[in-house]
Amino acid sequence: SDGIKAKEILVIQGIHKPGIIQEYPVYYVSDEQNLERLEQAGAKKLGRGIISGPEATILNETLMNRLKPLVLISPVYEMPTPEAAASVIEVLNKIYALSVDTTPLIEEGEQLKAKMLALSKEAQKIQGPNIDTLNQGGSSDFYQ
Repeated sequence: SDGIKAKEILVIQGIHKPGIIQEYPVYYVSDEQNLERLEQAGAKKLGRGIISGPEATILNETLMNRLKPLVLISPVYEMPTPEAAASVIEVLNKIYALSVDTTPLIEEGEQLKAKMLALSKEAQKIQGPNIDTLNQGGSSDFYQ
């Protein structure tokens, strides 16, 4: 940190949330000095949780080197979740006075959801009649 004169280390992490995600709140973990700035940017304090993986290592090194830690966390699916990235970027825009356009990420997220919904409906069409036949004690060409 001395060589690059870092004042703050930012860690961004997605936390898997099962089911449908309607909103993408951004949670934070930070020192006391950043609380007001983060709250004003729309982030919510993470009450309890575990930070794991490389993000935890970075956070640990940040604390050991007396740098200001800043962790932003948003819920994500087990696949790319552009809406979560957009939510985090919106908070970063406010914190650092940036103007990164998140519209492409939101549109990409809508496209991904539409594709996943279409795939889900297609799978239900294929599986539906075959599952009913099996439940009635019959067999199915699909499973042979």
